[in-house]
Amino acid sequence: MTKEELLFEQAEKAMQEAADRVVEEARRTNSSVVVWEDGAVRHIPPDQLPPPKQPSP
Repeated sequence: MTKEELLFEQAEKAMQEAADRVVEEARRTNSSVVVWEDGAVRHIPPDQLPPPKQPSP
């Protein structure tokens, strides 16, 4: 694996972990998550958020 590929994987993992934390916090506080989708701002209400992730073994 090249240095660039490793850096890309690390960055991708960090972004996914950050997104997961945002969803967890929104669910905990019963808040919407705001995303940019298809060229527009979209508010995702807490009842439409993806289910919680199961911890990795």
